[in-house]
Amino acid sequence: MKPFRGFTLIELMVTLVVAAIVLTVAVPNFRELIERNRASSHTNLMVGALQLARSEAIKRGSNLVILCKSSNGTSCSSSAAWKDGWLLFADKNADKTYSAGTDELIRRYDAMPKLDITTGNSFRCWVGFGPNGYPEGSGTSCAGGAVGNDTFSICAASTSATQRGRSIIINKIGRIRTEDKTCT
Repeated sequence: MKPFRGFTLIELMVTLVVAAIVLTVAVPNFRELIERNRASSHTNLMVGALQLARSEAIKRGSNLVILCKSSNGTSCSSSAAWKDGWLLFADKNADKTYSAGTDELIRRYDAMPKLDITTGNSFRCWVGFGPNGYPEGSGTSCAGGAVGNDTFSICAASTSATQRGRSIIINKIGRIRTEDKTCT
């Protein structure tokens, strides 16, 4: 008689218990990893947009190149959220809003619905760069003239109290840097 080959019920149950324990520990950490990577990649996208705006402003040497909030991808909107998308344009008529017939649209950025992007009052509606590379912000009224010194905070929309996000800091001379932050 040949001996039976296979697993006993006890061996299968132990394997299932070990697998359940591993999954219980791994799945929440994996979700946090995905959220952290999403925030990081979109931070890099926004930094790239800000650097493009600054370099285009210096290259063109006239008026502002502005990155503004846009919910429809065709106009700037003070009621939109930064996560709704952005327009990057050269403000040729110096009115600090995108005019399709006059201003030059450089790039359109799509919405990022799974993120929360916040900023202080200086960049409430838009951030622009002048021909010297110095930033200017929209201010709370969205009319412009605010000192270009503010921070964008990017966090996953479903964060816990310990979730890590990213900050984009723009100083008064236009230097753009990022750092880790705790999202609340």
